[in-house]
Amino acid sequence: MNNLIINRIKYELISKGGINIYCSKSEALFRLKYRYFIEKLKDNSNLNEFKNWFGNYDASDINEQPYVYYDFQEINAENSFQFRLDETHFKSFRKNFVKYHLINHLRKENFLIEPYTMGVDLSAYIFSKSFNDEWNEYFRYGFIIKPGRDEIIFNKTGENILISKDEKSENFSPDVDFTNLRAIDTANQFIMKVKYINARQLRIIADNDIKREINVSISPKKVSYKGLYNDIKEFYKKHLLNLESDTLKIQSGGFLNVPDEYIDTVYFGNNEMVFKNNRTDINAATGMRDYGSFKPSPIAKDAQFIFIYENSDDANKLYQYFKNGLKHFPGLQTYVGVSPTLADLKLKYDRKKLKKNFDEFLSEKLPDNKYKQYFVILITPFKKEEKSENYYYIKEELLKKGITSQFISYQSIRSEYFHFYLPNIAIAILAKLGGIPWKLKEESYKELIIGFNTKKINDTKYIGSAVFFDNQGYLKNVNSYEGEDLNKISSDLKQAIKTFREENYEELKRVVIHTYKPYGKAEREIERLLRKELILDAPLVYIEINDVKTTAEVCFDENYNYGMPTSGTYVKTGKDEYLLFNNTRYKKKPLRSVTEEWPIKLRIYTGNNIIFDEKRLISQVYEFSRLYWKGLKQKSQPVTTIYPKLIAGYAGNFNESIPKNKITQKTPWFL
Repeated sequence: MNNLIINRIKYELISKGGINIYCSKSEALFRLKYRYFIEKLKDNSNLNEFKNWFGNYDASDINEQPYVYYDFQEINAENSFQFRLDETHFKSFRKNFVKYHLINHLRKENFLIEPYTMGVDLSAYIFSKSFNDEWNEYFRYGFIIKPGRDEIIFNKTGENILISKDEKSENFSPDVDFTNLRAIDTANQFIMKVKYINARQLRIIADNDIKREINVSISPKKVSYKGLYNDIKEFYKKHLLNLESDTLKIQSGGFLNVPDEYIDTVYFGNNEMVFKNNRTDINAATGMRDYGSFKPSPIAKDAQFIFIYENSDDANKLYQYFKNGLKHFPGLQTYVGVSPTLADLKLKYDRKKLKKNFDEFLSEKLPDNKYKQYFVILITPFKKEEKSENYYYIKEELLKKGITSQFISYQSIRSEYFHFYLPNIAIAILAKLGGIPWKLKEESYKELIIGFNTKKINDTKYIGSAVFFDNQGYLKNVNSYEGEDLNKISSDLKQAIKTFREENYEELKRVVIHTYKPYGKAEREIERLLRKELILDAPLVYIEINDVKTTAEVCFDENYNYGMPTSGTYVKTGKDEYLLFNNTRYKKKPLRSVTEEWPIKLRIYTGNNIIFDEKRLISQVYEFSRLYWKGLKQKSQPVTTIYPKLIAGYAGNFNESIPKNKITQKTPWFL
């Protein structure tokens, strides 16, 4: 029997003959476009009277229609309109009715409320402690309301949230965009974007730029499941059970147990990876250490390393580490089968003239566009986490010439912990040279799997895509788009399907798309075009994969001291919605400590009454997380969403589109 608890609680609505809502033309907690509002109140006896009061608008012109504002308490007797909702009409407003009561209760408990926020239905902030003379520290809790199941999901979604003690004006920091900050609206004590608040003297919430200015870490804290369980259990007892309302009551049963029928595991053969001589392991670190990489680079013998560096000592040290190893790292040849053969070319640059020195080097030494034997090692003058304009410029210019590269910070080379970085660098170099560090033991099956993800650069959204023809992780194609260009996306999908059919003489059994967004109008149009123009009769499945690990919903394993569930466990949380736990707890009672990870949230969309095997599809997401070749530490996200996000990031920073050549289309050059 499974013993998983989910952070959901039950509530009860006590009906007393109907619910009142009060409408306004402005200034209320909730709002809906006019057309949608009247659709929800279809056949209500007061609807015509409301239209006469509010004004009747063309229902077809949604963009020009005003909002109807409404609340569940009287707004203003002279300037509001009252509806009495029966049970049928109340269903459409049930979620916001619960939200209204939660907000009122939490405000009485001295919480600051953020009523409109991404990812959850509302957030609540409670004072923690004074951070310094200027800032206070707060905790943040998020709430998701499930009206169809009479459940509330809640979790601690933030710590060390800094809110200024005093009001600040827009000139408090020249490097911060004041209007895009969140602040406390003094009129109602709600947290909102500054641009939606009339006042210009406000208590503000520190964003990452402000935190950097005052030397506050912006790195997320490691999750502690047991600590989190105790925290939210205490929150439930202290702040939710005492909710006093005539119509809403929080039940006292505590967190819900997940029914056995909602719990399953992926196919556990998907855990195993294959290394050199077909030896297997479930851990990338021990597999590489004990056996070595699965497949050598096809150009390893011809590869020549060009070093670009500022400091000769850094370059010499790095070369010696590549050649002879450092502590537990045995060297490139031993570890990944790549000999660090030096090219006759090298560049020693002046930091202030890096771009100029690089351009002169290319013009003089590498004037052509095909140099597949070269691999550039650039020892960067910037920190590891920084990717400057020069970073992207050099990467792009090298790719145009068919040259892959690895950028390494001089600070990393000088670090006493550099021996821990070297295996990750070696794995990335091998993959960029066309080698395979490891593959899945799971038998290869021929399906077209395409991943999409997005990155916003300077207010412009870029979409990246990565195409795979099986479950082994070998890239077949890479693309990027500025904005959601349906024609380009459809065209590339059609090309991927045609190429698959040409390379695989067997029938295309299924097209699986891993995407960052819900299935909507754009996806329906793309599917229509594919089926019409390609006579595509294969099933088409969309899997929405939450790009950020979900911190709103989580499960706890009672049999593991309320720790995280074992890796590969997935829990059905709604219609075609799942939480997938992808971590390093491979056994019920692991022999060594494990790194605790948030789960990822999945939603599966299929059309035309297609019956899908949820276990196979979720197992496939899990499989692709095992094929991350940027380092030894595996990611919970699959490469089908990680790679496209990286690709989109480069596309948004390159001066031109990503070059089309064998390097960019067939190798993970973006690692």
